[in-house]
Amino acid sequence: MTETCDSLDNIIKKNSQDKTCITTNINIEKIEFKNVYFKYPKTTNFILNNVSFICYKGESIAIVGENGAGKTTLIKLLLGLYEPSSGQILLNGIDISNYSKEARAVIFGVTFQDYSKYSMSIRENIMMSDEALDENNSELLKYLEIDDIASKYNTGFETILGKDFGDSKEISGGEWQRIAISRAMVKKKSIYIFDEPTAALDPLMEIEVFNKIINKINDKISFFITHRLGFTNKVDKILMIKNNCLCEMGKFEELVNMKGEFYRLYESQRKLYIRGNNDD
Repeated sequence: MTETCDSLDNIIKKNSQDKTCITTNINIEKIEFKNVYFKYPKTTNFILNNVSFICYKGESIAIVGENGAGKTTLIKLLLGLYEPSSGQILLNGIDISNYSKEARAVIFGVTFQDYSKYSMSIRENIMMSDEALDENNSELLKYLEIDDIASKYNTGFETILGKDFGDSKEISGGEWQRIAISRAMVKKKSIYIFDEPTAALDPLMEIEVFNKIINKINDKISFFITHRLGFTNKVDKILMIKNNCLCEMGKFEELVNMKGEFYRLYESQRKLYIRGNNDD
């Protein structure tokens, strides 16, 4: 059975052990992958081969490539859910294995593609607690248009979602995705990760949502894992993964001008966005 849960704290508790005492007051300024290799135990084929890159606070990064290229594996390594077969992953120059599970839960805000839908109120689905929405949270939810979802119902943010209760409301896939994204963003984090969270949205709506996210957390490090490339001209850095290797890295204009793997993939999708714009 595939376990789907976007509570990073729960995932870490199930899949890792404490290795050190680094726990609080963490402000991540730099991420570095140094010659990282990964393969599953008792296998011979590497899922990632010799991946090296550096990211800094304030940068947005798109990790792109075709399905099965190794994008999500890279993110699971960054989260400490997998350990590299060799190489290092450093946060502020310290190996990620030296951060406790509590520290990582403080550092990372994550929305996975297989996010969870809880039979709870809109507010509880976002806050994951009985915590009330304060002014800052309300501003974020308005910015992400979650208030538009709540305003459709007399009970607002206390509206119960799902199908398990007689008075609960089922919302669209796109609305659920917005709630999952807001769940990751409502708590202050140093690093945000969005792993294919907008699959239920059309390509142009996806661009709009990603632009909103980038603009809101532009003082943090943010990663966007996607196979759709329409928004990649908005990020600071693109990592192109192919055949389990980091084959290209740079800004949008640089990779387009290289006319390599990123350019080939981007050109294969470009008509989709042009056609959508013409329809408008």
